[in-house]
Amino acid sequence: MKISILSVIAVIALLSSCKEAEDKAIEPYLRVHPLDLATAPMSPLDSTISKKVWEAYKTPGDVHQMLAADTGTWHEEMTIWTGSKDVNPQKFSLVAESTMILGGRFQQIRHTGKVMGTDFEGIATTGFDNSMGELVATWMDNFGTGIKSVRGTFKGDPKFFTLRGEMIDPITKAKKTIRENFTFIDSDTRKFELFETDDYNNEYKSMEIIMKRNK
Repeated sequence: MKISILSVIAVIALLSSCKEAEDKAIEPYLRVHPLDLATAPMSPLDSTISKKVWEAYKTPGDVHQMLAADTGTWHEEMTIWTGSKDVNPQKFSLVAESTMILGGRFQQIRHTGKVMGTDFEGIATTGFDNSMGELVATWMDNFGTGIKSVRGTFKGDPKFFTLRGEMIDPITKAKKTIRENFTFIDSDTRKFELFETDDYNNEYKSMEIIMKRNK
């Protein structure tokens, strides 16, 4: 049986239009966390679209690959300021081991060394939430029992991003606004900066870490 070229073109065009329609149907849901879909002001998902949304949500992408590029051992020079008027910051040397966990979905960095004469260990996790389009990071260490969480988005420069959040001051029990800057200086050098607010709500840099990859 002969099939004309026009028939083939018509079939291809039909399949293409169906694919575009399906993509347009899925796209709004990628901006909403799947667990919130029940309350989202959208029409119900059919099973096919729902499956594709979850696949897109869980599949590592370009940002996850960027995080994976940091896998390895790093030497760190940490500087700590105890307040906005501290002109004699303390400096410490640490080692960081960066790995990807949970199938390449999250970066985990374990920091170890001596800080203020005490064995220090801290764990940072960073991921990219495909649904929200945001970077999400947490921090915990053996100097406390709290977990810090911050979020942020890229603002045009893939080599620099800012995350923001809150932490509880263990002395006053008050919430403090925090800001974190990450700068990719070159392929083997990173700079991390932590900014806090003092009792008068003035922002100051409380920590800086220069990371250099061991080769």
